[in-house]
Amino acid sequence: MQSTHSELGPVRYNAAEEAFEATVTFTTAEGSIRRPAQYAAPLNAPDALVQRGLIAAAEIQDAKNTGLKSTVCAKSDRDGADDAETGFDLFEKTRNFFDFVRNKAA
Repeated sequence: MQSTHSELGPVRYNAAEEAFEATVTFTTAEGSIRRPAQYAAPLNAPDALVQRGLIAAAEIQDAKNTGLKSTVCAKSDRDGADDAETGFDLFEKTRNFFDFVRNKAA
């Protein structure tokens, strides 16, 4: 992964695990990748250390391709289709599916 930018989400402290947790978002040429991260450290650890630790933990997970991962692909040209048309098409397909199921059950 060639990350051009990394962003740390809200940081929480998990007292049961004695670790900081956050979601790290990496921005790449292909889109955004979100990884949950956990960094074991005491509650009074310096903020900069915790931030570096969380980002490093997410980078390691991404390099090993383990754990949870969420991707948001960069927008592409879909033959001129806009989001409203795509949403309407999905709505129609969903409605047709439920009509089909309802007719099968009857």
